[in-house]
Amino acid sequence: MTLKKIAFAAAAAALAALISGCGRAKVDFNDYLTLECDGYDTVGYADYNFDYERMVNENLQAFGLSENAGEMEEMGVYLLIEDYVSGKLDKTDELSNGDTVTYEWDVNDERLEEVFPIKVTHDNKTLEISGLKEAETFDPFQNLKVTFTGIAPKGEVSISGESGEVSGLNYTADKNTGLSNGDKITVSVDTSSGDINDYCMKYGLIPSVTEKEYTVEGLSSYAATFEDIPEDIRNKMDTNAQDTLKAYVAGKWADPKTFKGMKLIGNYFIYPKDSSLNVSVNNYVYFVYKVTALNKDDDNKEFSYYYYSYYTDVMPLDDGTCSYDLSSMSTPTSSDWFSSGDSFSTGNYRYYGYQDLDSLFSKQVTAKIDKYRYESTVKDK
Repeated sequence: MTLKKIAFAAAAAALAALISGCGRAKVDFNDYLTLECDGYDTVGYADYNFDYERMVNENLQAFGLSENAGEMEEMGVYLLIEDYVSGKLDKTDELSNGDTVTYEWDVNDERLEEVFPIKVTHDNKTLEISGLKEAETFDPFQNLKVTFTGIAPKGEVSISGESGEVSGLNYTADKNTGLSNGDKITVSVDTSSGDINDYCMKYGLIPSVTEKEYTVEGLSSYAATFEDIPEDIRNKMDTNAQDTLKAYVAGKWADPKTFKGMKLIGNYFIYPKDSSLNVSVNNYVYFVYKVTALNKDDDNKEFSYYYYSYYTDVMPLDDGTCSYDLSSMSTPTSSDWFSSGDSFSTGNYRYYGYQDLDSLFSKQVTAKIDKYRYESTVKDK
């Protein structure tokens, strides 16, 4: 207690002793306590105000002051009373219409009545919450922009924008990568500041939904089946492969006349087992041929072997065409055929390809099944 308070308390105690026989003034603290509420239903809040100044002004004599008391004298009384009077509300927030809150007094009656010639009363005061506004609903996804980028099955989602009505909301997708057209993703909205409903209520709003489903669309995509490749494109691929082998025969075979023709016997379509796999090639489109030739070391008897060509990362386009590169076609005549074993010898002649279909399948398809699946239309008739 300050010296000023001590001096004032001593004076007040002396005054109380002089007039103790004349009775005590009654002061009800609740007359000067105001309880109020504000906010929105379910997230309203309550506050209180104890008007020390009005209490003293209306009871000057009871607090030992004359009607001409100055501001400093009255302030001394305020400060002294504050030492002995306090309290709190039993609940201050997350309030709904119809709730009740109570101000619970904590008053040192004995000490107050020693210092001042008063009799204090202060029953706990209760307020019923009412008049809180109802929050309006809003769609937090109304202005949200969800776009899909990249190439299926490795598409990605991009989320931008805000609700426009409530700031500080966070949006997250349950799946961000490895997307294909037709996939479903769910975008959720929340806040780092606690429960989203409570947070939005501070703006007088409540979200109508907290998650929304979107369908992935608009992604370019690699062919997922052989049928995804338009027929005219398949025909071009086939023609390119046959022309390439025939040109090789004409320029490189010792006797081009021993070449008797080639026939497309089907296709292998090879694609990743799962979009989450880290693969460098997104599909293989194989064209498999049966080649007929004459064996000059065996009285020009006819024999057959198997040859292939393939294209990679073939992508259908929206205009009905296809993205692929004819010049990137791979065949057994590639520079690594010795190391890959894509050749065989008959007498004095070496041919690029395989003597039997099982060997071709093993080297070109089975070798990839750790990460890939395949479709086959190959039939050796």
